[in-house]
Amino acid sequence: MSDETVPSTIEMNAAMLKHLDTTRKWSKFFAVLGFIMLGLMVLLGFSFGIIMNMIPQSSPMPTTFPTVLFGLIYLIFSVIYFFPLLFLYRFASAVKRGIRAGSGVEMENAFRHLRDHFSYMGVLTIVMLSMYIVMIVVVVIAVILVGVNLPAAAGLA
Repeated sequence: MSDETVPSTIEMNAAMLKHLDTTRKWSKFFAVLGFIMLGLMVLLGFSFGIIMNMIPQSSPMPTTFPTVLFGLIYLIFSVIYFFPLLFLYRFASAVKRGIRAGSGVEMENAFRHLRDHFSYMGVLTIVMLSMYIVMIVVVVIAVILVGVNLPAAAGLA
């Protein structure tokens, strides 16, 4: 963060309000679309768990992985992704109320929700990138270990 002083008030002109209103509309669109996709994800999670349990284990493609776990993973990702969508929807709703009422309090709430949305997405991105790095390191180590043991397993050593 910089040490610049932040003005205590900012006046918004008509063009700024128009841009903010356009942003509000797109934010609401993406939030609603995200909620629809979340609903489909939850439905898919439950369906996948149920359908995979109906497949007989004597099928030509037996699995050793618990199939219910696939459905559970979908549900966990749905819960994780719910919160940024909620913050985005709250941002859009508060901007609408703020513009209509000319309320600084509502605009403050709107920007707080937008901050929460981006903070959540930022932390989620850092966590996912960290997981990718850990997975890459594990795969490289596994490949090295398998490569070291490969000549002995093939009887070449």
